[in-house]
Amino acid sequence: MTEKLPPLEEGLLQAMKAIDNQIAREMQRTPAVQDAEGVQKWKPFEDRLERVASFILDSLGSNDTQLDSLLVLSRAFTKALRLAVEDLGGEVLGKVRSEYCIQAFEEIQVDADKGRRELRDELN
Repeated sequence: MTEKLPPLEEGLLQAMKAIDNQIAREMQRTPAVQDAEGVQKWKPFEDRLERVASFILDSLGSNDTQLDSLLVLSRAFTKALRLAVEDLGGEVLGKVRSEYCIQAFEEIQVDADKGRRELRDELN
């Protein structure tokens, strides 16, 4: 029997599994859709990213959550991705999953640079 997880870890696990399941369902495409949209996961990733980001901003706006949780999760997910890449390496990840990771790191960097510039401009 598996030991019950603390509420934080249980919630994160459920959220991550829900995203994995949604992407897997979306990737069950007909041959016609595969021809039109391809077989890679770029669109499902982007759709979930926008949906989750919107939900987080709505939660902050309605004071259901605070900036503290967003700061912790942002750093934790970025760090976990880096550590997973270091642990698995490109050979285990393969070309396509390595490309997904590279793209994620690049987009994280772009968003971080924009946020940093915004705050620096306001503080100066």
